[in-house]
Amino acid sequence: MKLALRAESISYTDFSNTLSRYPSLIASLSKPSSSKQADGSDTLSGLDEYRVQVIPAELAKLDKKHLTKEQVELLIKWKLKHGKWRPRLASLVSSNSPSSIENTTHDAFALYSAKRGAPQPALNVLTRLSGIGPASASLLLSVYDPDNVPFFSDEAFKWVTWEEGKGKGWDRRISYNNKEYTLFVEAVQEVRKRLESESGGKSIAAGDVERAGWVIGKEDEGAMSSENEVKEGIKTDESKKRNPKGVTAPRAPKIPAKESSKQRGNGEKSQKRKLPTSATTTTPTTKEDGGREPRRSKRTHNS
Repeated sequence: MKLALRAESISYTDFSNTLSRYPSLIASLSKPSSSKQADGSDTLSGLDEYRVQVIPAELAKLDKKHLTKEQVELLIKWKLKHGKWRPRLASLVSSNSPSSIENTTHDAFALYSAKRGAPQPALNVLTRLSGIGPASASLLLSVYDPDNVPFFSDEAFKWVTWEEGKGKGWDRRISYNNKEYTLFVEAVQEVRKRLESESGGKSIAAGDVERAGWVIGKEDEGAMSSENEVKEGIKTDESKKRNPKGVTAPRAPKIPAKESSKQRGNGEKSQKRKLPTSATTTTPTTKEDGGREPRRSKRTHNS
């Protein structure tokens, strides 16, 4: 990642330009999951509108703040399209009853307000729901207070807590636990304060920092993919130069191993073996014989 775009050094101008690319990037990744949603409501763009605009507006109108089961399912669908696909997550969330979702989200939002904006106690309540871990819980809480609660996305977390080195940067592993989310929230607040100061007091929401980090992560991912494709193309061109006609050299035929004298001797001995003067042979019983009694035959050698 370019030094100028790192969270601790990005300018307000670069931050604003990065954030302005969010809608077009969302649109480029939007594909309907079925023909039933031809209006685009099932695309990432449509779901993003629900998450950023529609659901927060609906919450603001309620006296008793809570989310419905339908709203939670839409948010989880957005999360899966926005980040890593986890096939079992949607079914786990759907297993919660409508009443349990409404009561749990209401309790979490009330606790968040009582704790004066401390997210951790509210997240602990939300994770009581089936399929809701710290990352999904942060998503549910973010629609209640988008100015101060960022969604725990991979790209945003890695961006604001950036570390150089092998296995770090964009390759850094995330545990998705409360400790990491607390670290993430603190880093987001630092970026907000610095950029607000640099901008002359313009308000910057936690959701803005989250979205800017997601854009930078996705664009870096695309740049790395393009670079790898160019490298592969160069390798292919070099291979064609070395072998322009693509002719494969014929393989040398396998030469059968010579039979050893010991093997030949054993074969000769087995052929020269004679029957005894008088012998009685028994044909063994097998499963294919159906359990029949063994047949006895008597051979007599005439002298």
